[in-house]
Amino acid sequence: MKHKLLLFSFIILSCGVEESEDNLINNDQFSVSDNSSTENSTANNASSNNSQQSESSTYLGTNCKEVSYSSKPDPDYVNGDYSYYTYGWQSDGTDQNSCVNAYNGVTTFGVDLVNAVLSDAKEKLGQIVPVNTWIFHTQNSDIKTICSDYSPFTDDSSCFDLQQMAAATVTQYVLHNGGEFKLSEIFWSDEEQNGAGYKVAYHEFFHIHQNSHKFYFEETENFGINMTQFRNVDENQGVNLVGPVWLEEGGAEFAGVWYSSLKGWVNYNEYWINYLDEARSVISDAASRVDIVSLRDYETRYSIQRVESSENPTGTSREFAYAYSGGGLAHLYLISKGFTDLNNSMIEYYMNIAELEREHIGEGYIYAFEEYFGMPLDSFYTEFDDFMLKPREEQLSILGLE
Repeated sequence: MKHKLLLFSFIILSCGVEESEDNLINNDQFSVSDNSSTENSTANNASSNNSQQSESSTYLGTNCKEVSYSSKPDPDYVNGDYSYYTYGWQSDGTDQNSCVNAYNGVTTFGVDLVNAVLSDAKEKLGQIVPVNTWIFHTQNSDIKTICSDYSPFTDDSSCFDLQQMAAATVTQYVLHNGGEFKLSEIFWSDEEQNGAGYKVAYHEFFHIHQNSHKFYFEETENFGINMTQFRNVDENQGVNLVGPVWLEEGGAEFAGVWYSSLKGWVNYNEYWINYLDEARSVISDAASRVDIVSLRDYETRYSIQRVESSENPTGTSREFAYAYSGGGLAHLYLISKGFTDLNNSMIEYYMNIAELEREHIGEGYIYAFEEYFGMPLDSFYTEFDDFMLKPREEQLSILGLE
């Protein structure tokens, strides 16, 4: 099962996404492109019911490989540092759209895998922004065709390299065009990889779930963007609005394994036992150099870089991916100990993070963690770090993995 752990090295952090398993439902869409840009799409022709603003910010509808807005629209109103928006796809129902944009070299199995995950994830987690999925083959897909379709969805007309990746997010720069996720062939080309591709795709959809809710205010049903705070996070190397990296990545990993196991795509116990062994290896290897591992070390991409590189005070990098293995185990621990449950950790935390962040700028995740994970964050770090030093058999018992 070690091959599954290697998938970590290809997952790109989103910090800066699902009645038939073979077809998307409701307003979902599917398109295929080859090198000559041939398309086969069942896109809805959603029309704008927004009042006319400037031409550049007019809602254009939500269709496969077509932006909903050609540029960032003006806010409905501004209050303090927040700019608030409602989007055309909220009112016409296309916030539920999921487009699967597949390119030359992508197999039917690859498309079916993504469709199945999108359908199931929408049912289990909900979906509040339209999603474009870009599925490609690093050797056989045409980069010019992909970039022609993809670049309009970025804020700077950029594209991406054809390399092995699984990545997904919703950003403050192009929130008006929904969420995106990208998936290369290593995750779907082998039908015998024991469901790992399904788990990875679920992990990525969960990033869309997390990062769309950090903007969304349930009571007023609008999206709020505080660009000042985003800049502060970057300038001060602070914690992302969703929460620590270990929570963001560990939550996505827990969701990927849990929901995929419910569908029979992966073996739940097998995955978590492997992750426990991987996390224990990180700790024991670091301890050999008197480097004490704490989950707190994995709060930001900057703190992770310091311990997973030669910047480590010991001069030697830690083994990689504790934010994933340890972060996922942290969720399992909190649920197994009864501090939280599936609904609070997978749904309620994210549905309330925007409101708590607005009330406690820069610390919303701290308040959300205590409310929905059942204990103060600082106390949890101490307790979980102690747990990770216990004998393996005791850990397995506590996690219900005996």
